[in-house]
Amino acid sequence: RWSSPARIGTAMSGAGAARPDGGSEAEHRELLKGERDTSTGMPPERGAGGPDAFGYSWIDSNEPGGPAFDWQDITGDGTEVVLADDDFEEIALPFAFPFYGIPHEWIRISSNGFLTFGPDAADYSNDPVPNQVDPDDLIALFWTDLDPEAGGTVHYHYDEPRDRFIVQYTGIDDYWSTGAKTFQAALYIDGTILLQYLDMQGDATLATVGIENVDASIGLEVVFNAAYIEDNLAVRIQDAAPFMTEDPPGGVIAGLGSEAVDVCVDVAGLPVGTYLYDLVIESNDLDDPEVIVPVSVIVTTPPDIGVDSLAIHVTGDPGIVYYDPLTLFNEGGLDLTWRLGKREARGEGSGSARSPRGRRELAVPDQGGGAASGRGLGGPDEYGYAWTDSDEPDGPTFSWRDITAVGTPVALGDDDFVAVALPFDFGFYDGTSLEDTVRINSNGYLTFGPGGHVGDNEPIPLQPGLADFIAPCWDDLDPGAGGTIHYYHDATDTSFIVQYTNVPRAEGIGDYTFEVILRKEWTSLTGSILFQYLDMQGVLDSATIGIEDDTGTVGLEVVHNAAYVHDDLAVAIDELYGWLDAEPRSGVVAGGDSVTVDLVTDCTRAPSGEYAFQLIFYSDDPVEPELAVQYFLTVTGTGISDDEMLPRELALRGNFPNPFNPATVIRYDLPADARVSLRIYDVAGRLVHTLVDDVIQEGGYRSAAWDGRDGQGRRVASGVYFYKLEANGKALRKKMILVK
Repeated sequence: RWSSPARIGTAMSGAGAARPDGGSEAEHRELLKGERDTSTGMPPERGAGGPDAFGYSWIDSNEPGGPAFDWQDITGDGTEVVLADDDFEEIALPFAFPFYGIPHEWIRISSNGFLTFGPDAADYSNDPVPNQVDPDDLIALFWTDLDPEAGGTVHYHYDEPRDRFIVQYTGIDDYWSTGAKTFQAALYIDGTILLQYLDMQGDATLATVGIENVDASIGLEVVFNAAYIEDNLAVRIQDAAPFMTEDPPGGVIAGLGSEAVDVCVDVAGLPVGTYLYDLVIESNDLDDPEVIVPVSVIVTTPPDIGVDSLAIHVTGDPGIVYYDPLTLFNEGGLDLTWRLGKREARGEGSGSARSPRGRRELAVPDQGGGAASGRGLGGPDEYGYAWTDSDEPDGPTFSWRDITAVGTPVALGDDDFVAVALPFDFGFYDGTSLEDTVRINSNGYLTFGPGGHVGDNEPIPLQPGLADFIAPCWDDLDPGAGGTIHYYHDATDTSFIVQYTNVPRAEGIGDYTFEVILRKEWTSLTGSILFQYLDMQGVLDSATIGIEDDTGTVGLEVVHNAAYVHDDLAVAIDELYGWLDAEPRSGVVAGGDSVTVDLVTDCTRAPSGEYAFQLIFYSDDPVEPELAVQYFLTVTGTGISDDEMLPRELALRGNFPNPFNPATVIRYDLPADARVSLRIYDVAGRLVHTLVDDVIQEGGYRSAAWDGRDGQGRRVASGVYFYKLEANGKALRKKMILVK
């Protein structure tokens, strides 16, 4: 704890620049027991005052903006304190109560109408505040010579729902028997003090109301020995900035010295707005006894992500590229940082989601020291990358491309790298490489970022550590001991090839010949990656194969330290549903703003069929960090007319996903224009929500999203629900499950 002569306080900026201590600085004579005080003070000019030098101000219920009188009688729920005349009891507080910058866990309840965190809790002779006469460190509700022995009670109670500690004096008369008085103080967890006066009989003019700090250097006086207190009055005493604390709040600095003061701002619970304050530093500097540091606190709402549609349904011809705008908006106040990924449908009714090489399945890792895929395919990761190898049906074909004769040789030592300019912009995770160069590492990986000397391979993703890399065979290799490394730009198919030929492991156990081929895809922002393994001799269970983004949080691991690689193997890595792209793929949306994301569906690359998966917006929205948009694509035949693209019959498809949380999409087919209704019911048959309300819709492939709310916007409970489609006199019904 620091003390005078230096102290720090807070005051509101503006007209109230003067900072009166409040109260009298004159000494007040200690009265004899039973002696009536003949000194008088001045009543407040209005029902508000302050701030004091620390920043405390007061306002009463008669003032605009003042507290409401809201008496809470605690005599039934509270704990009684039996006090004699000029007595006190020390009570543990239910929370650390901040008072003049110091947290307190104990408080003394005095019989004479005040509370104190200090030692003197029995003083019957009230004084102005601040005053060097004890008691100090006090809260004076109605400090005068009271006598609970003559009647009345004192109780305390923790009002947990409102996080406040209440002390109540009920029917206690003063020493001169002028009349019983009932009043209370509520101490809030944020440091606010609320004084309330219910029934003040007799003489209410000979008392002190106010607060004083630990060394009596600062105080805030509401009234001293003057007419002011009345029945049904509330007085709130509050730090100008209760959410702002200083540590330490004061102290002594030696000559030519300095001291760091931590100013902490806790905006939890503050309404949105801008708060302007002065941080006041008072000291014994003769030239500048008071230094004011302006402080502005801007409170806003966190990022809040949303989209204008939870479902995108595209029906297309294989020879056409389609563009569908999707609006992403931020209803919060702070910037929203986002990126877009893709994920397969999960749950029942997901449809026949297929990639150009057949349906993807999640690889099942082996339960061993390293992770090896259960099959020759895996993914996708959060961004949408998936992999498959040449051992899988519809996988890539192994076709070795030897570049040793045409490529540029790279001389690398152990744990070495070289930076090479890329011949084209290669899209990787965020759409474009972070730099216009790639680092070719001696240890069997390429990177667009730093970390070119990492020899010991790790699992993927790895954070912190190596990031933004492509690893065809990340192991402790040593090209300085033998073998060659070449790179080559093949302009005929816009590919960049890096080949490791007979490069030995550092331990000298075997050598490897493999290559990585980066190909620019003109119809996609993200390029494709192909690993090929020609001759892999020696140890084959100690490498990492895969890719990782620049944050080290998203990655696609093919294998880590497990037997997998063999000769004449090809591994292709590309985006799940690579024929769907978006521009932009990531970005920042300011509070209250929006951005249009263009979804580009290239049906020249998508085989005929039906596809259903999810577009995932990953963001820093604290409530909804992953927002799923359902995406449906139906690719028909070639060269068909618009009429032939219509569904053949009325159909109600399974909702997607199912089970779901928090939203799902219901798909249905209309063979012709129809009057349509789509409604949701609970298991008792009660209407929950109407998605389509008896409107004419054109024939085609339709969908409607349900966000798990009823017609009044309230979230419904988990359980089974039914959706019913009515169109041109026909009705179809299906079941779905909401799981929370």
